[in-house]
Amino acid sequence: MANDAINVHLVGDKQLRYMFARLPDVMQNKVARKAIRKAAHQMKKPVAVAAPKKTGRLSELIAKAKVRSRARTRKFIRYGWMMPTREELGIPAYTPEKPGGYYPTAQEYGFRLMRGDTFIKMVPPKRYIRGTVDRVTPMHMRLIAIDLRKIIPEARKLAKTKVA
Repeated sequence: MANDAINVHLVGDKQLRYMFARLPDVMQNKVARKAIRKAAHQMKKPVAVAAPKKTGRLSELIAKAKVRSRARTRKFIRYGWMMPTREELGIPAYTPEKPGGYYPTAQEYGFRLMRGDTFIKMVPPKRYIRGTVDRVTPMHMRLIAIDLRKIIPEARKLAKTKVA
């Protein structure tokens, strides 16, 4: 690859932007990924708390989920965690003869309550993932900035020792 760096656009804090811009491109990439990964770990906790508690298994599995890199391009660094599988939640496998819903998405987006072929009522969405993410994102953005302030000086020292 000719250039492994990502384009990081920091808004608002001039000092932080200046500190970040002075890092070598490869270090900018490492520093940004480290701060965003930490924020993704912290984002799991409120989502797990907000998850519906029919058995508590969904909440428990979200809290234990591993944070993974979802996509990384020059425009995006995206981290997230995998939702639990049907097997982990104890939901029977989907078959055309016996279709079954997937509890986490049914709760997030709502569903139709049916008895046989008869429609009973529409169950509204709980939005435990999107609602929580929207609510806590501003706080996590501040945490990323705080982490960057801690990580950047360490990265500068590391970059100087590698050059020397």
